[in-house]
Amino acid sequence: MNISGVDVPDKLTDALLEGNLVIFAGAGVSMQPPQSLVSFRDLVKGIASDVDPSGKCKLLMEDGESCEAALGRLSEIGDIYASCSARLNRPICSELHKNILALSVQGGAIRVVTTNFDKKFEDAAESMGRQMRIYQAPALPMGDSFDGMVYLHGNIDSPEDMVLTDSDFGKAYVSRGWASRFLVEMFSHYTVLFVGYSCDDMMVHYLARSISTEVRGRVFALSRGGEDLRKWRSRGIEPILFSGFDQLPELFDGWANKASLTLYERAVFMRSVAERGEEADKWARDELVRLLTLRSSSDEECAALAEAFVNASTEVSTLRLLSSVGIDEFLYVDEFPEWQRPFFCWAADRLACEQYRDLLVLSAEKGSHFSKRFCGAVMRSLAAREVSEECIALWIAYFEPRWIASSAGWYWIASLLKKVRNPLTALRLAQFAFSFVPVYKTGSYGREGGMGIEFCFDVKEMTRMR
Repeated sequence: MNISGVDVPDKLTDALLEGNLVIFAGAGVSMQPPQSLVSFRDLVKGIASDVDPSGKCKLLMEDGESCEAALGRLSEIGDIYASCSARLNRPICSELHKNILALSVQGGAIRVVTTNFDKKFEDAAESMGRQMRIYQAPALPMGDSFDGMVYLHGNIDSPEDMVLTDSDFGKAYVSRGWASRFLVEMFSHYTVLFVGYSCDDMMVHYLARSISTEVRGRVFALSRGGEDLRKWRSRGIEPILFSGFDQLPELFDGWANKASLTLYERAVFMRSVAERGEEADKWARDELVRLLTLRSSSDEECAALAEAFVNASTEVSTLRLLSSVGIDEFLYVDEFPEWQRPFFCWAADRLACEQYRDLLVLSAEKGSHFSKRFCGAVMRSLAAREVSEECIALWIAYFEPRWIASSAGWYWIASLLKKVRNPLTALRLAQFAFSFVPVYKTGSYGREGGMGIEFCFDVKEMTRMR
């Protein structure tokens, strides 16, 4: 599904609508206007100016020193936790914070995890009139069953519990392991989308340790591309390309709007695509497939969308559209998903009787015969409706007796014989009629052991097929 120029995998939308999506927010989210915070690296520099104005700690973050290692050295000089809390006490949220929460709500409950220390998401929830549970490290919920806002590394309300230094990271992920336990459970149960992280972040290094091979394919990250793509994939995370952070508020807003479409709105879209037929563009075709194959949609909902589609369809071009996106099982196999029944009935009744030439051309182009079930339905429609003799002749030339084998076949042929005047067509129908043989069956007439007769085509072929 393409939203604002970003290709969002269907797996994410499926997970959202099933209530299984977690948004994992990083520093990039809080760097959005109107009250932008700085990157973690710039935050460390600011903390250094607060606690070490004389510059006793030399060569901070140089020669490959990580931010958390630098903060470890600074913690020996001053209170880095109080400094960090004061610098991040800027609670005004951005549109991106609001839109992430609006999207999460579509899954039935807000489910957001962050390594940020600020409280902008709480400001967003308050401005939207939303209530959500708050979990703050180290008192985290069970990772495989939670909803609300999880501050994985703590927040500014309790500065002493924030995960800042390399020693803090060791406690959170190794010696005490409360963060790693939460993540292992979360990744094993939910589909996760990282927003606002770089794959070179040390935090991503720690987080990726919790991603096992069993959950790969359920963890995604928004990425601006380049070398990042390879690095993300090496960590078991599938990147999703976007061009810049200013694109993200619109992305999450559009995603939330699409995810919240009512059945009526989806049906209106289906009708509009059907009216365009083969002229429908790639986006419309992709959206058509997505709406009909969402795991969160019931068979009844999909059938209603299929019904809306066929009600706006008048030509075989709309059937060609379905075939081009792989939705044509109902034509070629006897067993197909129940929600495709409206397509089946539409093709076997309206198209087979009104656009029979184009429908037969489609079969030839595909190089596949229509299924026995479909042929039987066409035969029934020909017998029941007022159709031209040409229509009957073309279909009878296409059929083989075994394709329309049915206990009702005799009655269909009798009805068609009354409609035709061409002797060759009548002869073909007679050939079908004389292909019937009586088959004695037990258990007939509702009695165990009862005997009855069923007229079938080509008894040897029928026996083989059964």
